[in-house]
Amino acid sequence: MIMAQGSPKAAGPVVVEVFLAKPDNRKRDGDNLLKCLLDTLVKSRVIADDNCDVVIAGSWAWADHGVPCRVKITEIEVKPIANLRLAGVIK
Repeated sequence: MIMAQGSPKAAGPVVVEVFLAKPDNRKRDGDNLLKCLLDTLVKSRVIADDNCDVVIAGSWAWADHGVPCRVKITEIEVKPIANLRLAGVIK
């Protein structure tokens, strides 16, 4: 279904936010679902990889109702540490 939607490929560093709806009252393990979802995004070529150079942050949140799974991928610009030092952001 992801490939059928023609999702654009995120080339650079990304933040992945996942919003999951609970279909029932059973307990679920969110980090296992996040891993499965990241693997699916790589296989579907939505993101290049799920390593720490591509996915620099990820999170999930539970909802009581709504769409079973909603994913927000935000491409971000990562500035080299040397530039942050020059700008006085870090020492």
